[in-house]
Amino acid sequence: MNLTTPRCAIALSALFICMPSLAGPGGGGYGSTPSWGTRYVPGDYPTIQSAIDAAASGDIIEVASGTYEENLSVCDKSLTIRCLEGSAEAPMAYLHQAGGIGGNGPILFVVDSSNVTVQGFQFQSATDSTTPAFDGRAIAVTGASLTVNDCSFHIVKTSWIDVSTIVMGPVHFGAAINADSSTVKVNDSSFNYCKAPQGGAIYSNNSELEVGNSTFYECGDMYQAGAICSTGSGSVSLTQCLFEYCESVYGSAAVSIYGQLDAQIHRCVFDSNESDDSVVKMVTSTDWVKHTLTQNYFRDCGDIFDTPYKALTMNSISTPLSTASKNLFSDSGYTPAKLLGLGGGDFVVWETSSDCVSDVNFDGYHSVADLLDILTYWSECDPICDLNKSGVVDFDDLMELVTNFDSNCGH
Repeated sequence: MNLTTPRCAIALSALFICMPSLAGPGGGGYGSTPSWGTRYVPGDYPTIQSAIDAAASGDIIEVASGTYEENLSVCDKSLTIRCLEGSAEAPMAYLHQAGGIGGNGPILFVVDSSNVTVQGFQFQSATDSTTPAFDGRAIAVTGASLTVNDCSFHIVKTSWIDVSTIVMGPVHFGAAINADSSTVKVNDSSFNYCKAPQGGAIYSNNSELEVGNSTFYECGDMYQAGAICSTGSGSVSLTQCLFEYCESVYGSAAVSIYGQLDAQIHRCVFDSNESDDSVVKMVTSTDWVKHTLTQNYFRDCGDIFDTPYKALTMNSISTPLSTASKNLFSDSGYTPAKLLGLGGGDFVVWETSSDCVSDVNFDGYHSVADLLDILTYWSECDPICDLNKSGVVDFDDLMELVTNFDSNCGH
């Protein structure tokens, strides 16, 4: 059945505290008595929630491959919940709402000073045809810490407006991750077809947000940012991420950062994103916030209304603190970057994406410096040096560099 009220809230209202049980139900493929610190699902516990309820802080919950339909909640515990057989590229454990895809979320609710790590799952709350007027958030975290490793968020929607029928559900932001007054770290994860009114994939409010080596594909929102929206106070760090085909109707196509947040975007690629505003917008009205934009590639940025378009807007009154250096724009409209209150930026602007192919260090030339960059990020998931988009920098990317070494350069 669908649970519209998180289990943790029910428990708190009844008991005012979440009390872990030290005894498990026993009887499973891993033995009738779980080893202290490790809980196996379904070997020792039939559901993930029953293992969470029984676990003590510091425990690891090992989840076998399969499909699990539950609304999970963790309150005031430090836990690791993982499927070691799964990854973002090849998930083995699938998490849906109680009652199946299309039920009310969030699928995972983390609150009350909890510190939770999830690894190796695919979260899905909707289908392409699911009516979007519902709470289909994958993870909601409030006043807690969350680490997401090697996970996939595939078709998650919440309160998404269906403009053909003007249907709107309860307003919830951030379809994949909604964070409020929390610390969130995301690594090696993928976000595909995530939809929300604000922050299609991730919405962060008054939180510390770090996202690394992750991909965002066809994510969208209505008002703020197709992939990531961060607001309030705190900080944002986006490193080696790829944003493709993301869109926002009235906001930024990929990323919107505004408020009293220190923000850093480093070695990210923004490819074929569309909106009525910038692909990336970094805005602050205070003089002590630091915004840093370094070694990013903006390619083929478009406007859904086909008007002159800018890929980047940086509006910072703190000129000594905010910097924009070594960023590349190609096929990005007539005004690729708009800087307000910033003392200039080190930008390279190409008319087309075919200019100087494989110039991974953005200096306008092919040289040993490009080779050194390839070797520096060897075996990493670096979207700039991963020239063939295989997900890792390897020999094929080196050959791509060699093949294009004589292409048009020298701008």
